[in-house]
Amino acid sequence: MNRHGGAYPDNWPEIARATKAEAGWSCVRCGHPDPPDSKPRGKYPCGRACTHDGGDPSIGGKQRVLTVHHFDGDKAQCRFWNLAALCQVCHLQVQAKIRNVDQHYMHAHTEWFRPYVAGYYAWTILAEDLSREEVESRMLELLEIGQPHVDYRSVPRGTSA
Repeated sequence: MNRHGGAYPDNWPEIARATKAEAGWSCVRCGHPDPPDSKPRGKYPCGRACTHDGGDPSIGGKQRVLTVHHFDGDKAQCRFWNLAALCQVCHLQVQAKIRNVDQHYMHAHTEWFRPYVAGYYAWTILAEDLSREEVESRMLELLEIGQPHVDYRSVPRGTSA
């Protein structure tokens, strides 16, 4: 056990910061911003990129802290596909919906989730450790390997079944 009180790697603060920076300091699911220079942390109001009902930014809007979620629950597994920058509200909602990343999904994955689950499919089904760029270049192939019953070529962009 390390100083983070679990199986987090010793360089977890750097990994978490890099994950948030790669996401543009915004939630990858709803778009809520939480830039690193906001004081106090999490007190940054909604912006135009938010897809949730954030209220009126001129009067403060909703305020959310940006966190990093581990899809498979393994705090030591820090490959890109296992880490998502999520505001604390989305983090809790995703955690409730995705109890086990290898659960069977009947419908097409939502667009924001596709790179993560495609990377997971590459790792677990094909035993390939791919970068995000490699996953994105093979997205349809990987999604169809993990979900052969879904025709991702017929799912319009920006939607989920």
